[in-house]
Amino acid sequence: MHPSVLGTDDAVRLSGIWCTPPASIQQAGLREVIRLRWLIPRADALAESQMESRKRWRFLDAHL
Repeated sequence: MHPSVLGTDDAVRLSGIWCTPPASIQQAGLREVIRLRWLIPRADALAESQMESRKRWRFLDAHL
């Protein structure tokens, strides 16, 4: 688990998954927010496991 400065006060549960609203202007420059903006459009709903997605994202991040 990674620490977060986003907080959890505004988290909501959707279909059993905890979600937070989009990053505000204050978080726009955070390293993980920048990384997620790049990764999310590359998500694949056909992935069969979390590890498959993680591996694909690592390949993309390494420009492979």
